[in-house]
Parts: sequence; structure tokens; C-alpha cells
Amino acid sequence: MAAQQYAAQFPGDIFFVVDAYSDPDQELQLVEGNTLLAGGKFLAKCGLTYFPKVGWQCGDFAYYAARSALPNYDYYWMIEPDVRITYNDDGGFFRLFEATTADYLGSNFGRRPPSWGWHKSVARSVNGNVYGATFPISRSSARLLDFLTLRRAEYCQEYKYNPSDPKEFANDEAFFASFAVFGGFKCESVAKRHPQIMTHCSSAVPILEEEVPHLPGKVLHPVCRGARAKQKFRRMLRSSPKKLAQRMEEVMARFGEELWIESSGLTIDEVNLAASGSGLHKRLG
Repeated sequence: MAAQQYAAQFPGDIFFVVDAYSDPDQELQLVEGNTLLAGGKFLAKCGLTYFPKVGWQCGDFAYYAARSALPNYDYYWMIEPDVRITYNDDGGFFRLFEATTADYLGSNFGRRPPSWGWHKSVARSVNGNVYGATFPISRSSARLLDFLTLRRAEYCQEYKYNPSDPKEFANDEAFFASFAVFGGFKCESVAKRHPQIMTHCSSAVPILEEEVPHLPGKVLHPVCRGARAKQKFRRMLRSSPKKLAQRMEEVMARFGEELWIESSGLTIDEVNLAASGSGLHKRLG
């Protein structure tokens, strides 16, 4: 984990926010020195909505928890546990951004079109000026978090979570970026500032643990193994078979066929068949 990687460089400044939202009696509590338990009482106090998987859909809630419990910082980095940063010089990645005063650094921050799945969840609130950024790694200023904590509570009052259509309720990607722009805050894209760093950072293309040492100078996401890797590769088989075929070739070129099959649960023929017939599948589907 990135936290373990940088513990020596930033002693006392690394904290883990643990999703305990399902516990209605759990307040915001700092335990074991660097672990923040954010529970149902914290959500209720802030006027934030609870629903199953809220921690996954609304990762921005963890930001608000950190700001509330740890108020003495000007900026906060949030890094998901399946991120790896492969800089050889300790702290080198973070030094790249020391000079920027941007309130929000989003992984792939930018304008989002009406066809984007989360567009409708915020469009009316921000006059159609919808932005987004995936959430594996980001930085926010304290003043932006203060602003967004209040705006998210207002949003939760106006919009109710609908389990039959979860995308009616803004996720972290849509809410954070769109309301930051709407509030007049300075926002930048990590990928645009340093594109070479973010070539292997996405939400859908898994990186195997075995690949990490071979990809220096990168932000890698999602790094996974076992059942989670198999699930993501299987999802790619359905949605992006040609891209999956490329990933298969990359893995096999470095580690061989056996590791690919073990890690993905997919045979070479299965992937190649899906890739070669992807155009037909899309027309028929």
C-alpha cells in the first residue's frame, strides 16, 4: 500500500479512514493513533445519506471525515488501498505538486459529456456544467473540503438515493469535480500535468501485483490479485475484449501463459474469440 511505502517519509501524517457507515452508533473516532473510524453517527451529524455501498459510491465522505478529525492541514491527499506509486525516490511523486496551489488535483479531471453515466446526477445542480475525475488518488485543499462538506449535505437533502437507479445519486467522481468548479475553485488534472505517470491508472484495467516492480515511475491502479482480479478481467471480457487481449499479451510476454490463466481465470482462446468477435457482439447485443 502507498501508506506503508511513505510511512517513514511522512511520520504522523498518514491516516487510514475506515468505512463504518453501516454502524448507526459509531461516531467519528481516531483509534490506534492513525485510524479514523467514520460511522453512521458521523454521517447523520453531517447530513450525509447512508445506503449500502455508500463508501464505494461516495468516496468523498472519507475526505470530509479526515477534514473533520484532522483540521490542521492545508491540503489532504487521498489514496485508495489498491494504488501503488512506483517512484524510486521517496516522496518524489508528491514533490511534483508542491508548487501548485490548485484546490483540487483529480486523477483525470475534466469536462464530462451528457453521455457519461453520472452526468444526470449533478447536471441540474451545476447548470449542466458537469465535470468528473476518478478517485484512486487526489488532493484537496482544506477550504474546498469545508465548502463541499456543506454542499454535499445540501445535495443529500435535495436528492434521495434510489436503489433501482443508483446513478441518480451523484458519486464521488461527479460530485467532487462538478461542485468544485461550480464553487469557483481551481482544479487541475494529474494526468494532464504528468501524463507519463498515469498511463497505468484507470478504473477498469487491473494491474497484477507481479507487474508492479516492472512499471517504475507510475501511479498504478487498480492493483489486485485473486478473485478481484478475475472479476475485473471477466468484466473486461464483456465490455472491452480487444483491450483485454492487449493486456493478456502484455502479461504473457513478461510472465508466461500460466500466470495469465491463474490470475485472470481466462484461457487464451476465450479472450481471442471474444476480441475477434467483439464487433459482431456489439451489433447483436
